[in-house]
Amino acid sequence: MATQLFQPPHGSPAWFHTTAQKAAVSGVISERIVLTPELAKAMLNNNPDNRLIRVGNLKKLEDDIRAGRWTFNGEPILISNEGMVNDGQHRCTAVIETNIPIETMIVFGLERASRITVDQGGAKAACDYLSMEGVPNSTNVAAIGRLLIAYEQSDGKNFSGSSYISSGEIVARYYKDPALGRSALFAASLHVHSKKLGPPSVFGFCHCLFSRIDPASADTFLRQVGVGENIKKSDPAFAVREGLFRERLARDEKAHIIMRGWNAFRRKRSLTLTKVIGNLPALI
Repeated sequence: MATQLFQPPHGSPAWFHTTAQKAAVSGVISERIVLTPELAKAMLNNNPDNRLIRVGNLKKLEDDIRAGRWTFNGEPILISNEGMVNDGQHRCTAVIETNIPIETMIVFGLERASRITVDQGGAKAACDYLSMEGVPNSTNVAAIGRLLIAYEQSDGKNFSGSSYISSGEIVARYYKDPALGRSALFAASLHVHSKKLGPPSVFGFCHCLFSRIDPASADTFLRQVGVGENIKKSDPAFAVREGLFRERLARDEKAHIIMRGWNAFRRKRSLTLTKVIGNLPALI
């Protein structure tokens, strides 16, 4: 009776090495697998000269995996005919760091030199995914969502973590929070008047926050700021406009000025603006 050859379990490190050797002889092989932390570690052990890990990209992947937003998308991990990782080290590292398996494709048997042609196209941003799903004002929605999430993650202090927020997190936020779409529409309608004062992302972000407190007052105050009609020098909106026109400011500085103006508007007090210092103000 013929001896049956041992077949290592599918998706195991032993299977990985066996399949890589087979592809080096027979040509390209593709498989759909569950990428476990154990397999990811085995793959990265043979990854001697890949690019440096991009911390922001890695954090986005980890957050999506932990939150259950990762879904099988057919994008493969690419393995050279020497068994080296041509593309996929961020996914492997994210699986290791989260200790959560993901389902993915894997392609074996590629030339090592082919890795220089990978990822040449522009990466899709959150606004691209929203646009593909027919969401109006997708660019504004994505930008406002990013600021809101960063603001909440910092406990209302700043936007410093905005670059680490994934597209999946922003898209999920849009479907969970209808106010995001309404504020994006408001900011877009105001932009013809307010474009010299600040981007729609800042006005939409402020509108979203202020509307949680008083929707009608949010519309009134931000229209006073954005349009500048029928306001007096003693009105907070006048001081805010002066502050926004005054010099080139970062997004958080513009938001800081508008939020201070809102607090004065709510208190029915005039506003004197000085240099923007410190965290974003708490709202009343």
